[in-house]
Amino acid sequence: MELGWVSVVPPVAAIALAMATRQVIPSLLFGVTVGWTAMAGWDPLAGLADTVTALVDVFKSGYNTKVILFSALVGALITLTQRSGGVEGFVRWMQALNIGKTRRSASLVAWVTGLVVFVESSITCLVVGAVARPLSDAAGVSREKLAYVCDSTSAPVCILIPLNAWGAYVMGLLAIQGIDQPLIVLLEAIPLNFYALVALFGTLLVILLQKDFGPMKKAEDRARNEGKLLADGALPMISSEVIAMPMKEGLTPRKRNMLVPLAVLIVMMPLGLYLTGRTAILEQRAAAEGRADAIGLELDAIGLELDAIGLELSNLDTELAAIPAGEAMLQELGKARQAALEAEREALPSAAALELDVFNILGQGSGSTAVLWAVLASTLIAAFMALAQRLLSFGEVNSLILQGMAGLMPMAVIMVLAFAINNTCSAMETGPYVASLVEPWLSPALLPFLLFVCACFIAFSTGTSWGTFGIMMPIGIPLVAAMGGSLPLVVAAILGGGVFGDHCSPISDTTVISSMATACDHIDHVRTQLPYALVAAAIAGVGYLIAGVAVVFL
Repeated sequence: MELGWVSVVPPVAAIALAMATRQVIPSLLFGVTVGWTAMAGWDPLAGLADTVTALVDVFKSGYNTKVILFSALVGALITLTQRSGGVEGFVRWMQALNIGKTRRSASLVAWVTGLVVFVESSITCLVVGAVARPLSDAAGVSREKLAYVCDSTSAPVCILIPLNAWGAYVMGLLAIQGIDQPLIVLLEAIPLNFYALVALFGTLLVILLQKDFGPMKKAEDRARNEGKLLADGALPMISSEVIAMPMKEGLTPRKRNMLVPLAVLIVMMPLGLYLTGRTAILEQRAAAEGRADAIGLELDAIGLELDAIGLELSNLDTELAAIPAGEAMLQELGKARQAALEAEREALPSAAALELDVFNILGQGSGSTAVLWAVLASTLIAAFMALAQRLLSFGEVNSLILQGMAGLMPMAVIMVLAFAINNTCSAMETGPYVASLVEPWLSPALLPFLLFVCACFIAFSTGTSWGTFGIMMPIGIPLVAAMGGSLPLVVAAILGGGVFGDHCSPISDTTVISSMATACDHIDHVRTQLPYALVAAAIAGVGYLIAGVAVVFL
């Protein structure tokens, strides 16, 4: 269904409405409804029915369901570690070490934590929030600033240190496009990923200089001068009952009640990726071997049939009688089936693709499953420790888990709607339409810049970096092969543009999780971070203009 410019309306309208009204849920719902109504030929009843179906269909995706579940479970982890004295013990321990006592050092803790935990963007946000929020609150850092640091060390770090599912996914896209050495291309693209580099180290510069501008300056001045970590009227993604839950009266603060669950969270993530990836490869290997054996048997049977038909035809006196039409047709059908089976066997995954090496395992691993396991294991450990030390009763633990999950219901609703509008954009082919707009302007010198701008807009509108990579790689790689230029530069431009959207789009799951992990108002997070992201994007854009011209003319 060709919708043209209409395909851009739902995401743009949803984002603009959310920024203007500060009402995220109705704004996203409006965008989803407009999209499905447009696809129903502007029939309002059919559009409403399709909207309801689209919201239900969000849960058909295992990835979506797992992200919503682990995000809700984070609330349970927070309540357990706070009530058992783990958070209070951790804060006192860090302050005794003179770590995180000032606004600058508390923000540095968040930045360094994000840099170290590069396994998966969601887990980065969760760990940074868990480690840095108590310190930042004690040091008087605004929640908006913490959310900015948290978000800026998630997707940018994951794409710059690609020893994770991000790197494996990108290498898979490169291999599909016929790139012989995708790892080499990806490594060469890292220093050319101007957006991710500027976003990451620009954040460090802001922390060190303690210089802010735009809405972030107002937020920091408010926190510094008035002691208000949140703006008046702010709606943090975690309820105040959860985030402000005090330690149970009469308990002694114990840092281990936070550090042990946190360690489990960090360790379980790569372990989960390894286990899910290894299982997936072994299943694919068994399926490929089984299918190859079945194809071999079928080819043998067809070969025998063709031999029999050939023998029968050779016994005919072709000068006195025509070849029987039935046998001739059977022979042609057999040869066609034989060719189809041989083509299918050639298309089966190669042995190299099914090797149990680190990048294959990471590429096949399920990030959402690994994070869900990690958060679930961490929550269970936190509950077990509270019970084993007799800090909390079983009834209290059960109540805290339910209370924590309930406190994240607004976030869960926003996540459902964000996934729904992403699916709406996919159905309306928003990404391919935007990509088609830049084709008339393409030239070898402008190619990296235009691909970067296009990827930025697609990712910001749809809220998905991986989806943007999947749309833009099949466009950019053939173009650079045909026009000439630097393949790593083009790959870096696409990756940087995709990360821009993941970094700052209000409908990106990473942006939502950053707001949740830091207990920040979602729109306040987007409003205060966007100027920094736009500055980074502008610097990156200039970089791609200069690099594109240099590659062609120098």
